[in-house]
Amino acid sequence: MRSKFLRGIPMLIVGILVFAPFLLAACGPKATPLDKGKVIYEETAGGVGCKMCHGADGKGGNQGPPIRGKSVEDVNRALATSETMEFINLTDEEVESVAAYLKYLNSQP
Repeated sequence: MRSKFLRGIPMLIVGILVFAPFLLAACGPKATPLDKGKVIYEETAGGVGCKMCHGADGKGGNQGPPIRGKSVEDVNRALATSETMEFINLTDEEVESVAAYLKYLNSQP
């Protein structure tokens, strides 16, 4: 008769094979501020993303001015003073990520 330990090995192997991809993804490289800033800018800020008003390239849109290259201070000032952006609430880390993405956009044609 096989021991309980030996009977559990096949289940352990199946469990490892099933959950390995999830474990590897969780332990994989972390998103950089630039990556996070892109997602916030394009999708999540205020539930619509900054690009809704400022354009996908940050050069300005129908409702918002150009914001390429704006700094953390510029973004914080705009969030604090613009009535049209009062519904947008970002953490300090999110503002830093957005500013990193705006700096990146400024380096693009």
